[in-house]
Amino acid sequence: MSLFSSLGKHARKSRNHSIGMQGFLVLWSTQSLSQLGSQMTSFALLIWVYQQSNSALASALLAACTYAPYICSGVLMSAVVDRCNVKVVMVLCDGASALCTVAIVVLYAKGSLELPYLYALSAVSGFMGSLQQPASEVAISAVTTTANRQRAGGLRSLSYAVNTMLVPLLATALLSAWGFPTVVVVDLTSFVLASVCLMTVVRIPVLNMGGTAEDRESYGQALLGAWTWLRGHHDILKALLFMAVVNLFASMDDAALTPMVLSRTGSQHSLGIVNATAGLAMLVGAIIVTLSPRPADRMHTMILSMLCSFGTGNMLLALPLGLPWWCVGIACCWVAVPIEMTNQDAMMRDAVPLGMQGRVYAFRNALQYATIPCGSALAGWLIDRVFTPMMGHAPRPGWAVLFTGGAGGAEGAVNLDGGQARGAGAGMMLMVDGLLGVLLCLCALYDHRRAAGTAAM
Repeated sequence: MSLFSSLGKHARKSRNHSIGMQGFLVLWSTQSLSQLGSQMTSFALLIWVYQQSNSALASALLAACTYAPYICSGVLMSAVVDRCNVKVVMVLCDGASALCTVAIVVLYAKGSLELPYLYALSAVSGFMGSLQQPASEVAISAVTTTANRQRAGGLRSLSYAVNTMLVPLLATALLSAWGFPTVVVVDLTSFVLASVCLMTVVRIPVLNMGGTAEDRESYGQALLGAWTWLRGHHDILKALLFMAVVNLFASMDDAALTPMVLSRTGSQHSLGIVNATAGLAMLVGAIIVTLSPRPADRMHTMILSMLCSFGTGNMLLALPLGLPWWCVGIACCWVAVPIEMTNQDAMMRDAVPLGMQGRVYAFRNALQYATIPCGSALAGWLIDRVFTPMMGHAPRPGWAVLFTGGAGGAEGAVNLDGGQARGAGAGMMLMVDGLLGVLLCLCALYDHRRAAGTAAM
């Protein structure tokens, strides 16, 4: 009798696992499609802003208006996510963002679209995204289990990689063929499909509704509770801080990559090949992590993946080795990203209580997005004001041969033109950033192993 009972329990468990994964697959596929549409609109708007203003600063301000709410208001409003029906939050926030998109296309059609209007509407859309994103994370946790979160995280990385490759191709094709309104139509269609599937197909349990103790907390207590929880779980807090610094260094790499390739080759085609290689490498990494079993130590896996990324990819990108080696270097950098993202995501979902995930994910987003613009600005300043002048004026130190491919030292220095000096300066930036990344990973690895050894005693 006990044998049949255990078999029945195993069958029910497998069936529930399958049903939960089916719910995730519907949510993941429709939300990924919606994100594809939204990213195409954002890409098209960036092109329009640059064409209208011929200013990189104007384009940067558009991105800043979109992401600033994640830093400023996302944390303050995160308690709302943990107190409401996440389905309702997701649909309302996506709907408000869709209305902003409609307003933009109406102004565009009337010839009245100006940068201040676009910045304001982008800020409103960004504010809605700062609420929708934590709600989406809670929804994914609710429809997955510990057993399938490795696969779920890998699939999310897979869709991110695919969207990264498809967005510029599809957006530019639609813009060239039918114009900006067509991009918006695709965006709104994907939003409607995702919203209908979310409300009618995906089953997400209603969290924190009714008279539970958490609902009786004040708003301030709810926010403080999330921070108190993080302080009491050092492993999660360390993972968030580690990734915040990794994003700082990664954004410095991104800022240095374009001037490095363009200055050394003078070819946009070469830059396109490097970027395409990055997308393909991320796709390969996503497939690997989707098919891989759950690692015994997720934090250890995260640190090692970033150590390989900084230790190999940055070194190859920094040196004037030519396009084939740069493609190998960018592949080494980006193939590790899905591995890190998936393990961090699964570690947080397993550890953070479901009723607190909205607030904790909002803290994570604030840390992630705060370091990215800082890294981009710092890298630009270092390349323009420090490393390029260092490479462009003789005499240069002997090790400059690593970045210039020519003679170094006080007597044999070669004079580089402005473009060559900028490429060498960007290469030096990549080398320094890679060494700092390696040092960060080694320190994190030492701290993690020491903490693990202490816990085992």
